Amino acid sequence: MTIIEELEKLKEEYSLIIPPEYIEYISKCNDYFEYAFNEFEANGVNYEFNNFLFASNEVCTDIYKWNKLNNMISGYLAIATGANGESFCIKTKGDDLGSIYALYSDDEGYDIKVKIFKTFTQFLEAIRC
Repeated sequence: MTIIEELEKLKEEYSLIIPPEYIEYISKCNDYFEYAFNEFEANGVNYEFNNFLFASNEVCTDIYKWNKLNNMISGYLAIATGANGESFCIKTKGDDLGSIYALYSDDEGYDIKVKIFKTFTQFLEAIRC
């Protein structure tokens, strides 16, 4: 499967609205690790980018498998991972549609969602350093 086929499958299964700017970027992306270990700041917090999720045979990098394994939090699509265990997600339902969130679990296992950018384009500019 290609990344676009996996995204279509996720869209159908979960009725997601995925911003075209993300679909355009990821469909042309040749190196999902291009920005690995780039650090960026959002709302006073430092993050370290790891990789974009894509179509692969590995659970830790495959966008479909990653979202299924992590029981895709309603209304969010994990599109990338951070070096500290967080997932970077696009809001795909409700308010703030298309915004980028950092999602992670605290020490007690509760999901924490932090809005870090209004658009995928802003996120991409930040990780490019």
